Amino acid sequence: HQGPDNNKRRQLSSVVPSTTGTSSVLFVRITTKHASVSLSAATMSDRAFGSHEGTLKSTYADCSFGKLNLQPATSTTRSGAIVNGVVELSFPDMVIEGVSIRSLENSFSTALVNKIGSISHFHHVAYCVPSGSRYSATVPNWLAYGYLEDQKSFFNDEQCGFLSNLVHEIGHNLGLGHSGDKTLEYGDGSGMMGFGNRQVNGPIMCFNAPKNWQLGWYSDKSSAVSVATNAWNGRLYGYPDYQTAPGNVLIQVGDIFLQYNRITTINKGTKEMKDQIAIARSPNTNRNAKSVALAGIDTTSSIFTINDFSNKQALVIEVCDMVKVAHGLTYFDISIRLSNQVSRCGQPASPATPRTRVPTSPPTRHPISYPTKRPTPSPTMRPTASVPIKMPSSSPSGVPTMTPSTTPTANPTTSSPTSHPSSQLICDDNNRAQFVVNETSGYSNGCLWLAARPEWQEQLCVETHAAYTLCEETCGSCTDNCEDTEGGTFEHRGVNRPCSWLSLRSNVQQEVCVPGHMAMEVCQETCNVCDIVPDLLPDVEEDSDPLP
Repeated sequence: HQGPDNNKRRQLSSVVPSTTGTSSVLFVRITTKHASVSLSAATMSDRAFGSHEGTLKSTYADCSFGKLNLQPATSTTRSGAIVNGVVELSFPDMVIEGVSIRSLENSFSTALVNKIGSISHFHHVAYCVPSGSRYSATVPNWLAYGYLEDQKSFFNDEQCGFLSNLVHEIGHNLGLGHSGDKTLEYGDGSGMMGFGNRQVNGPIMCFNAPKNWQLGWYSDKSSAVSVATNAWNGRLYGYPDYQTAPGNVLIQVGDIFLQYNRITTINKGTKEMKDQIAIARSPNTNRNAKSVALAGIDTTSSIFTINDFSNKQALVIEVCDMVKVAHGLTYFDISIRLSNQVSRCGQPASPATPRTRVPTSPPTRHPISYPTKRPTPSPTMRPTASVPIKMPSSSPSGVPTMTPSTTPTANPTTSSPTSHPSSQLICDDNNRAQFVVNETSGYSNGCLWLAARPEWQEQLCVETHAAYTLCEETCGSCTDNCEDTEGGTFEHRGVNRPCSWLSLRSNVQQEVCVPGHMAMEVCQETCNVCDIVPDLLPDVEEDSDPLP
């Protein structure tokens, strides 16, 4: 339940609950004249902070992939008052039977301050109250409620021991509204802001698409899509696979939000739209925005139409295919279009507008316009002809043309001309420059992005496009003798990784492509062992890698 949205009630708190970082949580176990909370302080602490699966702490840590860490509060002014995140508060003369819990809130807060000192530095304070009270003069029954963007939440007796209640009310503290369906305010069973249940260490699940978008934990793999002029299609990976997915896990188009509600790991207990594209609607993703679950679609029931999308136009969402890839990953190919547009199923993926990955206004860090045939930005990925290399090459020192000349050079490198530069020449992608993918939207990206998308290589790896000269290796516009060891692996953080995995992660390359590391031996092409002289490369910090 959501508590009253009253700004005056936030005066005791000097901190606003945050969706990232480390937050302190204090549980208050209340005893009155005739009753006490049925759960012991130790049980309350274990269900909130225990080291096992299905606690308040583990749910937020898992769903945020470590971006939000809830920790048991500690006493900073009066030693011993708080034990494992729980403080006992006794009211020997208070009778709560039949009394409105709302009328008792200030008494609880005042007594808590008197016992432990200031509580303004705690991000969340959860009051567990004995049974017997009513919610208000007109509403008799209540289970739990939390205040929006505030530290306080209240639980009726044993309700403070059920996981879905704990996660739900802390969600209100974080600014989340309810997740409903077309008839019920709490009717979306795919996430924690819908109906709760009496399960102690479950269900193991997170939030629906609008709430995940609002929380921002997956923002680097979330894209806003426009279908105003053209239909859109692309891949959507399961949000539980956020860390390993090479593409989007959330899609927004207008007030419609999509996520692949995959049943696995952090979402294995989801109740509805299991293993489907879960479609939900929310007028915005601001504080207290309520969402409505619309449908779940998959390859069996593959099309859903929203008739009142925009300007009396219907929005059509279609599942084109479901694809299983390596390491247990799966994704849906989807098409999104207006009713008067043609489906893009079977077409190369459309560019989307990432939330944070690509700058939206100049100046950009890399050029976004078409480079010249042979761009000469400084620094370049490879030494220019004016910089000496350690070993003399067997071919002319100038930049080779894309096709050897018909007249032999002074020092021919082969007995007859080849269709590409000699394999002794440098052949690498320029991962420090970008090219325009879509001139209409201005969307730009680089060779790492292109290497991970074979469907775009056919379209962009043509001589008239900048990608052909910038991404020579990916586009196959040159060759060399430097190759990764077939089937070779190296150890990275306790896991054996192949060179193909490393080739898509520039940030990891900076870590392992160093003298003495096994990656330098087995992944010579990816690490540029043969081609690039390390001491000639400038010390430039790369952009964060959009792939995990």
